Amino acid sequence: SVTHKRDLALVLVGDARHGDLGLDLEDDLRAASVVAEKILVPEELDAVRALHEADRASAILMRFAFKEAVYKAVYPHVR
Repeated sequence: SVTHKRDLALVLVGDARHGDLGLDLEDDLRAASVVAEKILVPEELDAVRALHEADRASAILMRFAFKEAVYKAVYPHVR
């Protein structure tokens, strides 16, 4: 799996006999509030809103990156 941003690229390689891999990198904290309503289920939104304001953007991006990584791993099997 491959992911990149402006100044960083990451590659994750593994033996396909052991399953598929997904990798994602998100770094735009400003975009977090924009994508939150689109990518988080109500329970996740509640959990994020319960956090201190300074921690919310990174929590949103962490959830987004996790979901993108899972998508990259399963997409070849479900497309």
